[in-house]
Amino acid sequence: MKLSGAQLQQILSALISAYPTVGALDRMVSFGLDENLQAIAGNGNLNDVVFELIRWAQARGRLEELVREASEQNPGNPELQAVAGSFLPATAPSPVGPPAPAGGPIAMPDRVAIRNGLRDRFSAEELRTLCFDLGIDIENLPGDTKPAKAQQLVEYMERRGQLDRLVAAIRAARGPVI
Repeated sequence: MKLSGAQLQQILSALISAYPTVGALDRMVSFGLDENLQAIAGNGNLNDVVFELIRWAQARGRLEELVREASEQNPGNPELQAVAGSFLPATAPSPVGPPAPAGGPIAMPDRVAIRNGLRDRFSAEELRTLCFDLGIDIENLPGDTKPAKAQQLVEYMERRGQLDRLVAAIRAARGPVI
């Protein structure tokens, strides 16, 4: 991924916005890239560490992976999601989670109906399990209440063009409730 200086600055700014401490960034790098941030970027202030991380990722052809992992681990950060949407190639929906039913596409309810179905038909623990089944860490979705998590899940899947996967998972768990 060859980017201009301005584009690299956008990535730097988005990473700092999404991971405002070296500790938070270190966890993302460890969990998402299976790398040691200190070995990559050494010690320093957050700006310097993020800059060195971007240089490291670019030199190894892993910049796209860095942006993807960062955005997947922090789906609630709008600046990072905007950068990911701008720089990452569009991909087909992930095969994680239940497949769409056989016999053609499913009828898609609107996003409010999906949110209300999650809020009204799933307990907080069932919503957590649904997120797990979809490959999403519910703790990375903003909000502290079940209704807030339900809405953020709908928005997260919608941004990725995967509302059909969410609806299929809901219907697999509860039948045609939405």
